[in-house]
Amino acid sequence: MSSEKQPPGGHDATPLNPTSGDTYTVKITFHRAHHVPIADFGKRSADPFILAQVNTSLPTRHGNDPHVRFRSQTIHRTLEPEWNAEWVIAGVPRSGLTLKARLYDEDPDDYDDGLGKVEVETGAINEHFAIKEETYKVRKTGANFKAYALRSCLRLVDKAHDLHARLVLSVEVLGKTKEEVGKVYTVNNFWWIHYSPMIGRIAGTKTNDEQGVEKFNFQANEIQLQGPVPNEMYHRYVEFKGFVGGMFQGSGFRGKLLNKALHHQHERIYNFNPQTKYGVLEGPGREMTLKFLDMVHYDQGGRIFTYVITLDGMFRFTETGKEFGIDLLSKHTMHSDVNVEFLVRRLAHPNESAEDPDQRTHPAEDVPGGPPNEAPPKDPRFYELVIDNDSGTYRPDKQFLPLLREFLQRNLVGLQVLTKACDDDDLAKIKEEQKKVKTKEGDHRVYGQASDAGSISSSEADDLEDRAREDGEAAAPSKVETAVGVLGKPKEAVKKVIPGEQSRLEREHAEEREDTLLVLEPWITPSMFESKPGWVVDEWTYGQYMATQNDTMGEITAHWNSWFEYGEMQSIAAVGLNTIRVQIGFWSIIPLENGEPYLVGAYDYLKLAVNWAQQLNLKVMVDLHGAPGSQNGFDNSGLRGTRQWFANSTNTQRTIQALQTLTSEFAQATYNKTVIAIELINEPFPYTTDEANTLRGFYQSAYSAVRESSSLVVALDDGFLGLQTWQGFMEEPDYENVAMDTHIYSMFDNETLVLGYTQNLEWTCSQLDYLLSSNYYHWTIVGEFTPANTDCAMWLNGRGTGARYNNTLTGAYPLAFPGDCSTKTGPTPVQWDADYVDFLGRSFEWQTWVYEQASGWIMWTWKTEQAADWSMQAGITYGEIRSDAAKDRLDPAADLEQDTWGAMQRVGSGGVERGAVGARQPGVVGAGGDDNLMHVVALLHPFDLFEHSLLANSTSYPLAPFFAVERGFLPSFGESVGRTEISGGHSYHSLGMLPVQKLAMGVRGRSSPVILRPRSDHALA
Repeated sequence: MSSEKQPPGGHDATPLNPTSGDTYTVKITFHRAHHVPIADFGKRSADPFILAQVNTSLPTRHGNDPHVRFRSQTIHRTLEPEWNAEWVIAGVPRSGLTLKARLYDEDPDDYDDGLGKVEVETGAINEHFAIKEETYKVRKTGANFKAYALRSCLRLVDKAHDLHARLVLSVEVLGKTKEEVGKVYTVNNFWWIHYSPMIGRIAGTKTNDEQGVEKFNFQANEIQLQGPVPNEMYHRYVEFKGFVGGMFQGSGFRGKLLNKALHHQHERIYNFNPQTKYGVLEGPGREMTLKFLDMVHYDQGGRIFTYVITLDGMFRFTETGKEFGIDLLSKHTMHSDVNVEFLVRRLAHPNESAEDPDQRTHPAEDVPGGPPNEAPPKDPRFYELVIDNDSGTYRPDKQFLPLLREFLQRNLVGLQVLTKACDDDDLAKIKEEQKKVKTKEGDHRVYGQASDAGSISSSEADDLEDRAREDGEAAAPSKVETAVGVLGKPKEAVKKVIPGEQSRLEREHAEEREDTLLVLEPWITPSMFESKPGWVVDEWTYGQYMATQNDTMGEITAHWNSWFEYGEMQSIAAVGLNTIRVQIGFWSIIPLENGEPYLVGAYDYLKLAVNWAQQLNLKVMVDLHGAPGSQNGFDNSGLRGTRQWFANSTNTQRTIQALQTLTSEFAQATYNKTVIAIELINEPFPYTTDEANTLRGFYQSAYSAVRESSSLVVALDDGFLGLQTWQGFMEEPDYENVAMDTHIYSMFDNETLVLGYTQNLEWTCSQLDYLLSSNYYHWTIVGEFTPANTDCAMWLNGRGTGARYNNTLTGAYPLAFPGDCSTKTGPTPVQWDADYVDFLGRSFEWQTWVYEQASGWIMWTWKTEQAADWSMQAGITYGEIRSDAAKDRLDPAADLEQDTWGAMQRVGSGGVERGAVGARQPGVVGAGGDDNLMHVVALLHPFDLFEHSLLANSTSYPLAPFFAVERGFLPSFGESVGRTEISGGHSYHSLGMLPVQKLAMGVRGRSSPVILRPRSDHALA
């Protein structure tokens, strides 16, 4: 409204003239919402609330004046919330209003997740205008990606799943505005009481719960007063310190830091959580005054409160005093959320009323019928509100104090209000008397306000660490300032206040994958085993048998030379994958002992493969696939049927020796950082708690061994224990660049094996939260998966074994309705029906999309001899997997308005079409939450190829390399921030979607998760 530049702070006399023409009082009612997206995956629910804003054509004083806003109450744990929340505003011009209503999920421990937005334009209005319970589609604008991830995934599986929430609201004109002041203002009244046990612990305030148990607590209060707030009270901060202006305007480095810190403090003090209390008031009157007196505890304890009233009449206040940490930056700025809107900062204290308004707030003698001997009277006539204008940040001119008094008396009916200027001699006396009462009556308790629990923020934003001071000031932080650090850095404050409490650092996300080129598995290259006796089932027995032949090394050397050649790696790069995961056995790296019969020579092929990858701008993840004594008893370890790795320390020490050799080799400058990660061991399988502890100890020792020569990412296999087992293990800052690898299969467990096509895809979607929860603690990659949903592939369960799917696997619990394996596997898909082919394609897409939401994926495997259903190469060749799978990926969540899959039809859920979790594993699928993830689209990892051709000594994998297809985070491992970075999609065994160089951008940092999306030209969006 004012074209001239105004001073940054102080009183602003710019007038607001009454609106020409009629204005109206409008009631907006948010009735309910339907089909709200799941925001809490663990509970499969949400805690929805509405944050609304009204815009009109009326001018404001300044462009940065705050909007008129309204927050509904939160309805907890529901996807069908019903609020019936009313917001009554006056001063709406005839031209109407624009209502912007955002749907949020309340998250007291972090940022509230946006769930979408509704915008309503009323157009011109009159006294008869009304919108009655209209249903509006909630657009995904501004919605949290994670909130819609599961829904969009399910939508792609089944089009019956609606992508959008619906909001039902009404807009009704009640009549003409009674008090026109040139602005829109809130008329109806409601209140909030916020609790924080953690701040209570730090401030020393306590309460008794319903059982009488004393607990720490802290209370912050809000009452929406009936507007309008007098226009003359428009007041901004006083620039009493050099940094104050920047603090409010968010300008300058120092000011931005302070501005952010104050926002954080405001959010912590006025934090919404399940313990927050809410109520509606009929309007100014006895009920409203009593609620105010209840909030200030009827003057029990001689409390003094600090408060602020916003331009729209929101009255916020908390108890103050030297023992309260809210003085850290500025009490009033924190209450008002640094919106450059504060009219006044006053120190307020309610007192027992006296006939003479000049009488001290407390007589020299105790007043009969009240504290400290009796409960305080519940009658407003007995109380007086004393307010001053003393503030370093706000110091409104005392000429406006009568307006403040009149405004408060109009709202707090029956309460006597006394306003005092900061230079009034009586003010100091009043405060001193109140302090004496506090000493006599106060016990730092929040009377009658019980709260069972509280929440501490886990915000990812960088908070202000030190209080901003004038140049030359070097005062150490006070005890109060240290205590209130919980507001801005709660975890660090908790660590200092509560012994043993550890802060948790968030991590970046990287993905890594592995494949089997240099370790033999009979099911990948059955031709290596078919002509041999039945007892030749793994790399150990393969070596034993070949030692009896004339040309012991001939066959396996030929395999290494032919199974995976440079041209094939070129094809992988051309597809767009950026990483390959290569498996190798320990026997190829360190000397054999005690007659171990393995054939040695694969290590040189691993080095060759890494050099090829370097030439093609591919990255490599090296996986130690087989360990001495076998870590799981599977043929993929090189030794089937025995599991001695956990039995003695010699096995673990030899494993560490192999890892040291690998790390020293590939950390050399000649490899140009092509190897970006080392996986310490593949699929270890502890049976007991002691064995699990052995694995943990090994991981820590092996990490130290790797760190002696390199900062490469260290990948930990979850060991069939479930990702949640490793949350809190080997975290920063003691351990850096640590990733988790989990393998997700659906055919090794009968419960998931029997799922139909649609149910299988839905099950895939359900893994999302499990992965995101882990991704909060460590980069989490799905290091192995397959589009197939059966175990029909020849010898998949071991040479000479059958399949669960058709009830031919000895020892497996039989299925009630076994399937026909002849239509589910084979060297080509010629015998597969159209529905199965379609399912394989969709399975690949949905799995990779879900896994990308964590830190990426690797498909097992790149190629096989007899199992096209497990081969990415075959999938691309025969069209089940799009040839541009790693390049211009479709993102189901990119535009929820669009049917990503077009004409793709839903397939039926036949009785025996299965697919599930946990290859050869009893893996636990859990739920959790994660609010911090980085995303790189589609990176495939051709690990299988390398593993089979390079790791020749591993009997377990018939040298058939697996190409891991992975998407999500490419561990591009740039050296930004002085540490190895994983910032792209999966580099290992992947048909790289993005050039690795462009992914190595250094995206570490808890405050700004990066979304990297590859374009067709490989540019990053």
